[in-house]
Amino acid sequence: MLKSRINCYYAKHDCQRISQGDILRDFTFIIIGKGGNQLELKFPYIVILSQDCDLEHGSKLVPLQAASPETEPIEFNQYLHNVLFSPAFTTESIKSGQHLKDLFNITTKPIASDLMKPIKQNENPRYHKLISDLELQIPELIIDFKAYYTVQFNLFYESYKDHYLATTNELFRENLSQRFAFYLNRVGLPVIATA
Repeated sequence: MLKSRINCYYAKHDCQRISQGDILRDFTFIIIGKGGNQLELKFPYIVILSQDCDLEHGSKLVPLQAASPETEPIEFNQYLHNVLFSPAFTTESIKSGQHLKDLFNITTKPIASDLMKPIKQNENPRYHKLISDLELQIPELIIDFKAYYTVQFNLFYESYKDHYLATTNELFRENLSQRFAFYLNRVGLPVIATA
């Protein structure tokens, strides 16, 4: 086997554009509901799931929009409407069932140690573990693929640099992307009563 040049789980970049696998801390956004009710969500950590090629094209539009008068349309075939991301929670908050308490006032059943083992080894399709890196201020995190959100690209970009921590290296973010797609692609089969 050829030796990989990737020698660590995370890297840092210059934040010139949003990248797949970016990890952000204390990210807040607002959801507007029926009647204009606002719900502010603040996640301790999020991970970008949008495809990197789409994010690269999306970043090319930012300087074009800044240079163009608002009345003049911009011809751009690769417009990226939203950034897709998933919140990431500390392992302990997932294990204790408290990860949604502050956000939605919801608790889940605590996860027993024997059930945490496959989660921490990325053998449970619903969850994805990210290792800790104390130097980059990243604790051990777990993504629950049931939770994912989008924010309009330009709005996301406005606060992106203020919350950026690090980026998951290529092979690890490809693994994350494939596992997320696999989870979303699963087929729910109905229970059929037998006579």
